[in-house]
Amino acid sequence: METIIIKEAERIVRTVHLEKDKYMIGSDTDCDIVLDNILVAPRHAKLSKENGEWIFRDLNSDDGSFLDNTKVMEHNLEDGDEIQIGNFVLIYDSGFISEEETETKIVYEQSAKNKTSPRLSIPKLLGKDRLGKTVEYIINKQRMIIGRSLQADITIEDITISRMHAEISIKNGKFYIKDLDARNGTFVNKNKVSISEITNGDIITFGTYSVKFII
Repeated sequence: METIIIKEAERIVRTVHLEKDKYMIGSDTDCDIVLDNILVAPRHAKLSKENGEWIFRDLNSDDGSFLDNTKVMEHNLEDGDEIQIGNFVLIYDSGFISEEETETKIVYEQSAKNKTSPRLSIPKLLGKDRLGKTVEYIINKQRMIIGRSLQADITIEDITISRMHAEISIKNGKFYIKDLDARNGTFVNKNKVSISEITNGDIITFGTYSVKFII
């Protein structure tokens, strides 16, 4: 499903699933997407779906909207576009990562059929704690945020990891890792990625902390 991810600094404050054809954005509490900041106008901008595409339009706001540090009045959104309004960043996700609730269950069932060891029946990340002991981070939801914050689904205490660093999701029975604009980046087998499929045995690195993906 197409979504708008709203970030303030490095913190994800809201995810909006685009289920309607029009959304009003602004500081007014009657807006569909409320951004509470002095630099956000009451009716700042709007999103509308036209001919299958999402169009962002600034409504002549005093402080403007920006894409790649350039003021923008109208823009056809593409996957990964980041629109800055005040101190908020709105990230457009075109639905490359599906959120169908049944997919996690399907992956678990397929994994159980294909693996003989019960330890490999549930997707997980294997890492090391500060004492060198192996720790497991179980992937038990359709979409999971990985980061240093206690609000993340998987919390990893490492100074090189952003508060909301990356996201693991499932599409058509496959796993994907998506970098959330992390300061030190996300890597799969030493290659920096923004979005990448991950398979059994891949080494994923968040900042300088590495884990092994197991399914």
